[in-house]
Amino acid sequence: MMKSLSLVATMGLCLWGVPIQATATAKTPHWGSWKTTTVTYCYQGSSAYYQSIWKSAAQQWTRSGTVRLKAVKTPQQADVVVKGASVQVARQGMAGVTHYAYRPNKVVHEITSAKAMLNHQVLSAHRYTKKQRTNVAAHELGHALGLGHSKSRRSVMHKSNRHATISRQDRLALKRAYRNRK
Repeated sequence: MMKSLSLVATMGLCLWGVPIQATATAKTPHWGSWKTTTVTYCYQGSSAYYQSIWKSAAQQWTRSGTVRLKAVKTPQQADVVVKGASVQVARQGMAGVTHYAYRPNKVVHEITSAKAMLNHQVLSAHRYTKKQRTNVAAHELGHALGLGHSKSRRSVMHKSNRHATISRQDRLALKRAYRNRK
C-alpha cells in the first residue's frame, strides 16, 4: 500500500514563494492544480464588505474561462477557505497570504486544500481602495489555484503590485496548469 505524501507551503503578496521555473513562453509560473476545474471556496468571516471582495476576485478567475470558483456555505465543504489574516500573519505585515497543502506529482502537483487571507490592518493602514483589495484577493486566489509569482508588474501575480488585475499571461499559466483537468 502506497502512502500519499502531502506537503504544506505558503505564498503571499510581498512574501517569498516556492522555487519555480517559468517557461520561456509564460511569465506567470504555475506549480500545481486542483484535481478538477471546479474549485469551491467559503468566506469565513462576518464582514459583508470583505465577502464582496472575495466574491469579486473569485468571479475574475471564473471569467478567465479555465476554472470555476464556486461559493459554498461552510468551510468543511470548501476546497479554499478565505478570511481575514490571523494575528500571527497580521504581525508579519503582509497584505495577504495563502497557505496550501498538495500532493507532489512529477507533472503538476495536486492541491488538496488552501487557506487565503487578507490582512485588513495593512490594507486599511495603506489606504487600499476596494479595487486594490480585490486585486490582492485575486492574487491570493491565484496562489490557491496553483500559480506562482510573476516578474511582470502587469500581472496580478506580481509579488508586490496591488494595481494589476488578471493578465493574459496569468490566464495562460492557469490554462497550462489545468490543461489535463476536467
